[in-house]
Amino acid sequence: MLDAPANAEEGDEIRVRVNASMIEDLYAYGVDLVYNPNFFRYVRTEETAILRGDGAERFFQAALEDGVAGKVVVGASRLTNPPTGIDAN
Repeated sequence: MLDAPANAEEGDEIRVRVNASMIEDLYAYGVDLVYNPNFFRYVRTEETAILRGDGAERFFQAALEDGVAGKVVVGASRLTNPPTGIDAN
């Protein structure tokens, strides 16, 4: 589920949060956020604590797809061997 403000003024920074609940055995995730670059400008992506639960090493990457405004591709993975997931609410 996406969580973002209902209204904004020109020049405002809008934070979009992707929420999930009742997660079981999560090892990795990917999210694509598509937006209209005529109205919005991508600024940054911040890693959340979801994969950090037990202190495992992890990988996180976020960037514009092909370096072009309009789609942000986000991916994260735990770097455990053997692969082990994490549960979270």
